[in-house]
Amino acid sequence: MSEREALALLAKADKKATTFGWFGSNKFEDAAELYTKAANSFKLAKRWKEAGDAFSKAANMQIQLNERDEAASTFISASKCYKKCNFEDAITSLKRAIEILTDRGRFQAAAGHQKEIAQIYESDLVDIEKAMQAYEIAAEWYAGEEANALANNCLLKVATFAASLGQYDKAIEKFEQVAYASLDNQLTKWSLKEYFLKAGLCHIVNGVTFFSM
Repeated sequence: MSEREALALLAKADKKATTFGWFGSNKFEDAAELYTKAANSFKLAKRWKEAGDAFSKAANMQIQLNERDEAASTFISASKCYKKCNFEDAITSLKRAIEILTDRGRFQAAAGHQKEIAQIYESDLVDIEKAMQAYEIAAEWYAGEEANALANNCLLKVATFAASLGQYDKAIEKFEQVAYASLDNQLTKWSLKEYFLKAGLCHIVNGVTFFSM
């Protein structure tokens, strides 16, 4: 399908979404389908911004239909397109999906996408403060679902970033939290010395910083 056909589908979807009718749910369903077709066509043409926008519009139609699980999946499809052209838009789409997932009580799935946001901040936008905050939220949600290994992996990121930002008390807290959580775990017990060592180094640096003030 050509880019011209994708644009035609998009125009048809826009018209369908805004047309007044007695059977509103039908128009939203038709518009969602047309937006999705347009999005996939834009993907084939590597028009990533347009694809992401079309997926986002499809998701909004699905919300109108109260198809919230489908909308979350569609926002995630939008984020994948945006990641190829605009990281901030990708984060916005992931946050829309996360909002739905947390409302539905799907916290482990939400944590996975929150971790993805953290990775974008870490690797693509190189905003360590925001990456740390995002990893900390993901860790909290993983822990709430008893996905402890995933939670600890995120907490180690939080600890490392906190240390790099000079937030030594926070770094100590998180390194020690992971260390104590690993005491009875045969798979991670070998890492205890490393975690306590890093916490100890933060104690030392924190003490030097305090006394130099």
